[in-house]
Amino acid sequence: MSPTDLAVQRQQSAAGKQRVVNDFSIQVATVNGSGSQTANIVLLRSLLLMGIPASGKNMFPSNIAGLPTWYTIRASKRGYIARKKEVDFLVAMNPETAKEDVLTLEPGAAVVYDEPLKLNALRSDLHFYPAPFDKLVAPVCPEPKLRKLVRNMIYDGIVAYLLGIEMPEIHKALTKQFGPKKAKAAEMNWGACQAGYEFAAQNLRKSDPCRVERMNQTAGKIIIDGNAACALGSMFAGVTVVTWYPITPSSSLVESLIDRSGTILSVMVVKLRFWKLHRAGTVWARHFQETHFRGSCHGRVPPGFVNKTLQRHQGDLSLGSSHNGRDTASNQDLHEMQHRRPDVPFSTGNAHRSSGRVS
Repeated sequence: MSPTDLAVQRQQSAAGKQRVVNDFSIQVATVNGSGSQTANIVLLRSLLLMGIPASGKNMFPSNIAGLPTWYTIRASKRGYIARKKEVDFLVAMNPETAKEDVLTLEPGAAVVYDEPLKLNALRSDLHFYPAPFDKLVAPVCPEPKLRKLVRNMIYDGIVAYLLGIEMPEIHKALTKQFGPKKAKAAEMNWGACQAGYEFAAQNLRKSDPCRVERMNQTAGKIIIDGNAACALGSMFAGVTVVTWYPITPSSSLVESLIDRSGTILSVMVVKLRFWKLHRAGTVWARHFQETHFRGSCHGRVPPGFVNKTLQRHQGDLSLGSSHNGRDTASNQDLHEMQHRRPDVPFSTGNAHRSSGRVS
């Protein structure tokens, strides 16, 4: 054995003796659109259910399916919520970024990875935990099309075993995530968690120093994402009208606002083939705010809205031409709007949700 190998072995042994409890960072590197968000939130919530202060941060360069995404969970017994610079525990599930993710780790970090990637050949100063994800997910999910969504839950089980996260809390977090209407999906994903946990218990030897232990520091706290927090803030500030483009990718802020508004807010989706402007949405908002239209509109144009609003705000819609012709309203479009029947549904092709009163 060379002196370098001996030094590394001693370093790993020393690290193993120095337990790191409730104070580390987990990074999950996956492919966008693979269903990893559910698995990541389940991990985060299970830590909180164990009374351990934790926070999550999603990092991705694009919302386009297939591109890389990284989700960081920080467990901090002191309650710190900012991301750590160092990654202590990596879950490498994206073949495109796995090599770089591993090479940037500090010595002594832990790596859970898909066995065919053979990441353990890259370095000798890390704690590697390989797992055959495709082999483990096949018995749990007979439907091949769903396996890419379910396979991520396997690393929840593996990480739970290696860090000491209690499986009953994983189950509670999973049930909460899917809700009562998706009990069948929750059961399948729970099977994947169990498969990962059992594989780790039988085949992986714990060597890294990271551990979790139950605390009592999250009582009275909730888990909420940034967009949902902004939605609540908007409600408390007295928002009454919201207009936005229901496109993909899009922010979940408005959806969160609708879900939490109950009878406080009536929100309409404005999407017409000839109304593509932000100012078009502004016109609709002005109409609500200036006339104090009350009642549930159910996606229909109030009587006289088109003629009166166009006369008052003609300048907002006449913005000139665009290089592609898609960003402005033409004279023909305006004429069509002026002669539109008031009882014709205002939203075309997009589901809307409307309830309560607007004031």
